[in-house]
Amino acid sequence: CPDVDDVSTLDVYYYNPAVGWVLACNAAGDVQPGGEGWMVPGSRVNHNDTDPKTIEIRIIHFSAAQGGADPVVPQSDSNDNWPNCFISTIFN
Repeated sequence: CPDVDDVSTLDVYYYNPAVGWVLACNAAGDVQPGGEGWMVPGSRVNHNDTDPKTIEIRIIHFSAAQGGADPVVPQSDSNDNWPNCFISTIFN
């Protein structure tokens, strides 16, 4: 997240095809109801010391994800006004 000074302030949203964008993990790292079954509880690690800054999470199955701060909510039809971050994945 190159435009964010502290990624620990960001929530993580994931795209659920059945309902759209849902809050998966709050800034404190707690899995929210929308993220149950998608994100591994307790897996969030904030990396403010990297360039760019990153949020590391473990997921159960792949789907689109974005970081954001309340009250901004991702838009499924346009990302023009959404301060999104690049999401990369590593499978192991």
